[in-house]
Amino acid sequence: MAEGLIHTLVVMVVGVFLLVCIATTILVAAPSSFDSHEPATDGTNNNIRRRRLLTRAEQRVAQLQTRRTLEYNLASYTDPKTVAPSSSRANNFIVESNIVAPPPSNNNQYPSIHFFIKACGKRPWFDRAVAIADSWAKDTDGKITFLFDNNNHQAVDDFAQTRPWLSVRHVEGTDDQGGYKGRDKSGDSKEAAWHAQRVKTRAVFSSFLEIPPAYRPEWVCYIDDDMLVNVDVLKIDLVEKSVSSQCSPNCVIADKHQHGKIQFSAGGWCMQYTLVLQISHLLSTNNDEQLNWSATDDLDFHQKLLQNALGVTVLDSDKWLSEVARKKKERVPFAPFKGKIAPRMAVYHWNYIWESEEDWFSFVAEQH
Repeated sequence: MAEGLIHTLVVMVVGVFLLVCIATTILVAAPSSFDSHEPATDGTNNNIRRRRLLTRAEQRVAQLQTRRTLEYNLASYTDPKTVAPSSSRANNFIVESNIVAPPPSNNNQYPSIHFFIKACGKRPWFDRAVAIADSWAKDTDGKITFLFDNNNHQAVDDFAQTRPWLSVRHVEGTDDQGGYKGRDKSGDSKEAAWHAQRVKTRAVFSSFLEIPPAYRPEWVCYIDDDMLVNVDVLKIDLVEKSVSSQCSPNCVIADKHQHGKIQFSAGGWCMQYTLVLQISHLLSTNNDEQLNWSATDDLDFHQKLLQNALGVTVLDSDKWLSEVARKKKERVPFAPFKGKIAPRMAVYHWNYIWESEEDWFSFVAEQH
């Protein structure tokens, strides 16, 4: 009887030991059981590190897929710099056919882009330029120019000197832009604000012409200072849209909106080389009055220079999310990503990721 009792105790001890081993194995092999139900403790640090490594791996895979997609779409892509513009006539404006495109300068086969940022030297808007410069501007291979006014001149120059991957241009005549979107908060007239917009838009095209022809990009993008860009995704988007829509070599791609019969871009635009040449010619040979361009750099620019003068309309992209895109059907509301990267978007407003500009600025500062 004693021997039977001892045997029973041994079996029980072995059984308990096996249960403990099985439970431990399950807990180690199932890190998802800790997912966000309890605050992290020392015992879950390994699981947190695993998840972070997995996230980095997923981001790397997304980058590789982006590159492969771009290479695939390039098979059907025509470099716009190899196509000379044809004569265009609308509303008594003539674009001469002797504007000959130089040979392509892009040796790495990816579409080349030069970015121009509509920037302001006044704070807090100056902080937007800093956030862009210290984040996605580093992915532009140095092909990015910030168009500032003369406000806070020395601080802007110091900003440029410490960031060799970008260039800065002070645009004269754009200081009094207090009502930059026509809100007139500082007492400046809407007309003065609109004039500043037109002057700065002209600076995009005059700056483009200052680039030696052999080094000019295939695309020019004029972007608001509250927008973020995934440069590789944007290159794919430009290739796909220009091929599928057959708008090349006169494509202008953006988040398209419509006011009456006028189509316009919001948050910025990207324009093909040949179309940039044509508009540069229009601007260099006509003043604002001759072009009947008297208001803004978005709606009025698209109506007077693109639609009326050249017969060109903006092409909408589902990979662009401007500040006003939330008003469009089938577009996402602000802050859906809650601080996460939006890897499928090409160009998007900061508020789709951050709850406040301060959150955006702080995140970039921590990474820099």
